[in-house]
Amino acid sequence: MADTYWQAVEARRTLVIEWDEGEASTLDSASIRAQLVALAERSGVVAQTIGDGIAAVANAATRVFAEYDVPFVHHATMEPMNCTAFVRSDGCDVWAPTQNQGDAQRVAAEVTGLPKEKVRIHTTLSGGGFGRRLEPDFVSEAVRVSQAVGAPVKAIWTREDDMRNGFYRPTSYNRFSAGLDASGRLVAWTHRIAGTPLRLKFGPLEKGIDDSLVDGAVDLPYAIPNLLVDQATLELAAVPRGPWRSVGVSHNGFVTECFLDEIAVAGGRDPFELRRELLRDKPRHRRTLQVSQRLPQSSATLAPRWSPPSARCRVGPPRRTSSWSMKSSWMRRYACRSSMPTDASSACARPAAAAGSRSPSGDRPCASKWPK
Repeated sequence: MADTYWQAVEARRTLVIEWDEGEASTLDSASIRAQLVALAERSGVVAQTIGDGIAAVANAATRVFAEYDVPFVHHATMEPMNCTAFVRSDGCDVWAPTQNQGDAQRVAAEVTGLPKEKVRIHTTLSGGGFGRRLEPDFVSEAVRVSQAVGAPVKAIWTREDDMRNGFYRPTSYNRFSAGLDASGRLVAWTHRIAGTPLRLKFGPLEKGIDDSLVDGAVDLPYAIPNLLVDQATLELAAVPRGPWRSVGVSHNGFVTECFLDEIAVAGGRDPFELRRELLRDKPRHRRTLQVSQRLPQSSATLAPRWSPPSARCRVGPPRRTSSWSMKSSWMRRYACRSSMPTDASSACARPAAAAGSRSPSGDRPCASKWPK
């Protein structure tokens, strides 16, 4: 506790703490990916099936294969987490930029032991939410400290705290295959998603499917006669997860459309014409696509085109030795700019730290998580 934010920051930096590294001290991005790839080697829980996707790919004139990695992504809201709380014997007031007033009230009531009707939530303007402020952890923190000191408390997270203690969009490894007939038309599509589920924290998965992992991968608007989408899940308790903007569509929309571009290249088709053909049963989608084509564009102002951002892709006819390959580092550059640090443990709830070092949770004044 301190009178000002900066006093609290400077005071906490003087602490010498020995942190328990915990069971997740060796967890990193490489080991997580290796587990996901291993999961993808066997069949998952079927999320959607049309026709016989596997057989149709095997018998296609040309086959296309690709793999995509989607990283953990932090919300990085412009305004870090913060909350003001005032706990009294007759009630509790909370001022917070929350997206979930119900959970904020529930958590404050549980912490204080007060009836829910005695907890008042005052919703302030938010400097970005994107799903991060659905979680009530920063509300609970301010309420606990206010109750302990018997005074109003304003808890403010530093940017370091915010980045290291978020709820990250799930990571996934995506394995695609597609089959083209002799004329280059798409006749088969398979998509296997191995990822870290988001819905498990709310209870068992219905029929084994986490809709946050398959949303945007199932019920595609494209007319594909043979399709299979299945899912395998890897639970990582050390990495807290939460909704990030459009949740599943934010990554599945990305990988499915990129793979469709690669299919167009493999079949010698124009990506626009391929989509228009596949949208023949979806007039609304097709009209939107056609309108986008008519929008004025100047080739002089367009950025240079790059290869579809797949980690690995290969295309070739079955039972032949010749093959076509495509690689791009664009996705990896994108991931480095927008995702967690390469070492996933550095962004988990409690990363390791050497004895006598500063807290790896960053500088969080007023309401720090003190060691037991």
